[in-house]
Amino acid sequence: MRTGTGFLLHDGLVLTAAHVVPRDTAAFVRLRPSSGLLKCEVVWRRYDSPAGTGVDAALLRIGDDTFDAPRQPVRWGKVVTAAPCPVVATGFPVAMELRLRGRLEYRDAAQIRGELLPSSRVKAGRYEISVTTPVPVPVGSRSADTSRWAGMSGAGVCADGALVAIVAADSDAGGAGLTAIPVTTLLADPAFRRLVGDISLEPVELAALIERAPALPRSPIGLLRAEHAAVRFRGRDDLVASLRAWADDERGIDVMLVTAPAGSGKTRLAHELVRALRQVGWCAGFLDALCRPDLIGVVAESIEPVLLVVDYAETRVDQLRALIHLMEQLADRALSPIRLLLLARGAGEWWSALRSATRLLRVRPMEDVISLPDLLPDYASRVAAFRAAVTELAGGIAVLPGSDGVDVEPIDIDRLPLDRPEFVRALPVQMAALAAVLQRRTPVEIAAGATDEEVLLRHEERFWADTAAVHRIAHLHPNTLRQLVTVATLCPVVSSADATNLLRKLALLKGETANVLTAAAAWLRDLYGADGRYWDALVPDALGEYLVGTVEVDFGGLLDDLAEHVSGEQAVQMLTVLCRASERFPALSDRIVRYVLGRPRPMAFAAIAVTARGEHRIPCHALNLLVTMPALDAALVDDLLQATPSHTISLAEWAVSAATRLVDMRVAGTADDGHRLASAGDALQHLAFRLAETGRHDQALTHAVEMVRLRREAVARFGATPDGLVEALLSYGARLAAVGQLERAVRAGGEAIALCRSDDLWTDQVRLSAALHHYAIWLHESGRCDEAERAGGAAVRARAELARQDERYRAELANSSTNYAYYLQDVGRPEEGLPYALNAVDTYQLLVREAPDTYTVTFGRALINLARLLAGLDRVDEALDRAAEAVRVCRQLLREDTANPRAELVVALANYGRRLAAVKRFDDAIQALEEAEELTRKLAVAGPDRAQSRLTAIQNDLRILRRLVSSG
Repeated sequence: MRTGTGFLLHDGLVLTAAHVVPRDTAAFVRLRPSSGLLKCEVVWRRYDSPAGTGVDAALLRIGDDTFDAPRQPVRWGKVVTAAPCPVVATGFPVAMELRLRGRLEYRDAAQIRGELLPSSRVKAGRYEISVTTPVPVPVGSRSADTSRWAGMSGAGVCADGALVAIVAADSDAGGAGLTAIPVTTLLADPAFRRLVGDISLEPVELAALIERAPALPRSPIGLLRAEHAAVRFRGRDDLVASLRAWADDERGIDVMLVTAPAGSGKTRLAHELVRALRQVGWCAGFLDALCRPDLIGVVAESIEPVLLVVDYAETRVDQLRALIHLMEQLADRALSPIRLLLLARGAGEWWSALRSATRLLRVRPMEDVISLPDLLPDYASRVAAFRAAVTELAGGIAVLPGSDGVDVEPIDIDRLPLDRPEFVRALPVQMAALAAVLQRRTPVEIAAGATDEEVLLRHEERFWADTAAVHRIAHLHPNTLRQLVTVATLCPVVSSADATNLLRKLALLKGETANVLTAAAAWLRDLYGADGRYWDALVPDALGEYLVGTVEVDFGGLLDDLAEHVSGEQAVQMLTVLCRASERFPALSDRIVRYVLGRPRPMAFAAIAVTARGEHRIPCHALNLLVTMPALDAALVDDLLQATPSHTISLAEWAVSAATRLVDMRVAGTADDGHRLASAGDALQHLAFRLAETGRHDQALTHAVEMVRLRREAVARFGATPDGLVEALLSYGARLAAVGQLERAVRAGGEAIALCRSDDLWTDQVRLSAALHHYAIWLHESGRCDEAERAGGAAVRARAELARQDERYRAELANSSTNYAYYLQDVGRPEEGLPYALNAVDTYQLLVREAPDTYTVTFGRALINLARLLAGLDRVDEALDRAAEAVRVCRQLLREDTANPRAELVVALANYGRRLAAVKRFDDAIQALEEAEELTRKLAVAGPDRAQSRLTAIQNDLRILRRLVSSG
């Protein structure tokens, strides 16, 4: 009799080595040391020759009626890099036998650890495993030449919990090596695959990046999760094919965004793409929301192409920015293509910010986004989808734990309001189908006209009650359980301690023991599982949002209580869910406002984060009310302004209001207080900047004048050092230049330089370099090019010295360098300017990744200047490429309010049009210049003289080009 090890799969299948079960013999398995033998049928067997190469494996099927197959499926994996991979295997080697007086008492299990070496035994079609766990030499009556590994054959080899191979033989008589057969080889055998079914392989080296598949559903609501695919995928096969074509494109690294409202099927579409690509060898999966960006580097080592899906992309901008930057760095050394698929409810301001922050996205057209069309546009398609969902969800319910099957009677579709607009999406139809099936099977009492969401939640309460009893919290009222699930939906936590501490603070469980609090936290954790977090929200999102809305109606005190205790990230999640739920429960809008006003730290900061995504306006309304409150802390307003992006669309007007309020608070009472004068000057500088950002340059100048007056007074009356006055003068000069008062700007710059060279500030090279930099700009714009070149050179030298001492001054050096290159070109020395321009662009490409709001504008200007310089050196093709990139960068800065375009885009378009004309692409040039003309007209209406002169230059260029085109 031969003895070996097997690995239990699903449906009673056992995987083992072929040499353990010779052909045409009976086979038996023992699942536990204390269990009896179960008879098996050998349903597949393959033993390649010569021995020690190829496949040595068999599949057995347990035929014993007493066997109860495990419900959770085995995870299958594959090794996708050439690096050694840690593995573990458990088997029954002969060395673990205990014999007394020659009689076998038992054979114990041995868990071995080691490293799988993918690059060894490649020609043999096997893996080499270097074993690090010692195994004793066989003892007793065994033959001296008996391998200590005898009996280990057939053991499953797992990496990070996924089955990647099975042990075949020992490769080292000393016990330090084994060989194993990859499961990828087994799955390549059609007969084997038919028996094990549709297997999805996880890339084990990417386990830290990719979300684990959730546990099988334990309640009916779990069937609605996209991952479980309880309802067959329909209607978007052409889109899956299109995404597969995108994945197969020759580009090494690429990103795609798919947008649609909640419940439209974005996540399900992505799961279908993941499944399809895994079947053809891709490493594909959903990126874990808690994955650290520094772990991403492993994707470059994958020998197979990689697809990472990022769900809820609009809430993960920081992670995405870091991820895409790393992908850009990996582009040159990636062994295989890398694709990033983003899913979001819309392409709002978050998408514009992300595009401007990453070169990979900037080179793509803004409109290069897939917006999902309605899946079920007409009544007939909804009826068909509903009927299919009823049948398939009924089948899913039948295999849930504790289910005794379900026979669904025909459902009267005429009574269902499938003509309502929300039923154009898949999820509402499936929720309606599930509610109908559950009510036919085990009806609950509901009010007339109850929504599908309410029906589903009433049924889910049974599951909550059953599982609460398991956790010994059955004494908690159903309404308490409902509120606890709401807590998990609104407030993510990452540890048991965090969960228990949050529940302890809430009045909901006041008076309960510590054991109950711990049990309640564990109950929430086990309800729906979580990957990376301690507990998970109720999903689908629409159901979680409905739950929150109903709790607001029935138990509003819970939300008030939560708002008093959430931390920063929890506050963002809470406001996000409340905003989404407010679409159906408008009363939540008042609560959102109340929470922001009542606890601005952290709620107002969360409101800024949510508003910046461009998804909801309620938090911005709350912020607007906040800055009008009589009793408002100036430090809070200052901190909120610091947390607001420098260049923002959705928060631009609020930032002006907040800066105005800060000025009002800080200017009052400055007459006899030097510190207050300085603070008021800072506030006015904030306001002038925010006004300029919204195109109100005249107002910005008015406040800049007052800012300078206060700074002068602080120096004259209170002996303040002139550093604040230098900053005020430079800000004042920028405001003057913006309205075309260049000579006054030059004088302001000259005064700032003189102050920097005074006894008080002569050692302050930072301020001197800034003053020289701006002074050179205003000289150049005034037509004083020689003076500008000299001042610009001095600024570059000063900032180069600063950057050598501290790399934080790289940005300032890049800014001065790109300007200096321009000045050199204008004085007839363009070849000297080119190295400065190239270095500036290279620096900005790095900096804009770190802080796009700060550096995108100057990056665009650097590209424009480089394009001009290249054109002046007759490198027209390079100039055109850089000009086109400048347009793409500056277009990100265009305001949604088209009456207030960014001047940078006008300059970029005009420059691009001239570069197009230089290569005789006249029609394209005219199109670019016409757009620049239209935008410049709007700027000119606002008043600055510079816009008027720019408009005249553009119109002259257009007249020349149109004559060229008309003359042929």
